[in-house]
Amino acid sequence: GFTHTNLAGEFTLTNLPTGESVPVMCTGSGRVGYARNIRVTGGKTTTFRGWMPTLDADFPITAEAPAPIDLASTGSTKGFRFEAPPSAFVFDGGVVTGTVNVQFKVYDPTGESMRKAYPGVFEMSDDGGKSMTRSTTAVFLRVIQGANELSLTADASVIVDAPIPQSLAGTAADASALLTYDVQGGAWKSVGVASRVEKSGASVYRFAVNSLSWFNVGEVLSQPMCVVGCVVDQRDAGMADVPVQILSADSSRFSTVVMTGDAGCFETTLPRGANVNVKSLDDVALSAQTVNFTVPYDAGGAACASIPPVHENAPDFVVMLGWSGDAG
Repeated sequence: GFTHTNLAGEFTLTNLPTGESVPVMCTGSGRVGYARNIRVTGGKTTTFRGWMPTLDADFPITAEAPAPIDLASTGSTKGFRFEAPPSAFVFDGGVVTGTVNVQFKVYDPTGESMRKAYPGVFEMSDDGGKSMTRSTTAVFLRVIQGANELSLTADASVIVDAPIPQSLAGTAADASALLTYDVQGGAWKSVGVASRVEKSGASVYRFAVNSLSWFNVGEVLSQPMCVVGCVVDQRDAGMADVPVQILSADSSRFSTVVMTGDAGCFETTLPRGANVNVKSLDDVALSAQTVNFTVPYDAGGAACASIPPVHENAPDFVVMLGWSGDAG
C-alpha cells in the first residue's frame, strides 16, 4: 500500500499480511529514505518509527550533457564525489533528459544521526548465512526529476567517493567490503569492494555501483549471536511498543534500534564478544537506565543470550490542563 503522513508525521497502513516480515519504506522530498521490515500481528496495532534527516546536498544537473556528471562537495562532506555518464537515468522505462537533481547524505558511523537513520541492522546476508558488519562510512544516493525518483539504465554505473571520517582514517583498511541495502529483503547485501583513495585534504572509499540506494563500506565481522532482553517499568512490568537502542561501547562501531513486543521484550542479533550499551528511547519515560552488556561467544545451551532488564521510570498517568475565557 501507499499513504502520506499527517501534519504530526504519523501514518496508518491497513490490511497488511499478518505473521510476515513486511518491508516499509519512507521517502520524502529533501530527506533521506528510511526502510525497515516489521512483523505484523493479527488484531493488533504494530508501531513503526523512522528517522528521515535532511540531505546534505541537492544539486541540479543537466542529464543530456555530453560530459559526465561530476559533483564534488566541500565542508562537512569534503571529499564526496558523484560521477555518472551522460543519459544514465531512466524513469518508467524511458531515458530522462533535461534537469535532474542529485541528492545525497554522507554518514559518520560514530555519530548519532547514522544510528537513527540507518536502515535494518548492521548485518549482512549472503548464501553462507548472516554476518555482522562494522561500518566505516555510509552514503545515501537519490536522483529525482520533479516528483519522479529515477533509476540507472541497465548498462550505466556511477562512481562514488564516500568520505572516511577523520576519527576512523587512521584505522580504515585499503580495501573494504561494499554493501547495499535490499529494501524488499530487509537486509544488507555484499556487492563488491571499495578501495581507499587519498585526496587533497580527505580520505575516501571509491566504488562503482549500478543502482541508487543506501551504501555501506566496512568490515565483515563474526557470525552473530541471538540476544533477548526486556524493558520494564518501576514495577517490573514489561513495556510494549518501546524503541530500544543498542549501541556499541567498544571499537566495533555499530548500532540498531529494535521495538519491544506485547510483553515488553525484544530479540535481535549482535556480534559475539561485542560490548554494547542498551537503552530505552521511550518518548514518555521520565528517565531510562542504560545497561552495559558484553555479548557472549556461547549462550550456554540456550537459544539466545539474555540481556539484563532495562528499567525505565514511566509516568503513572498524564494530566492534561486547559482553560477558556479571559486570563483575568
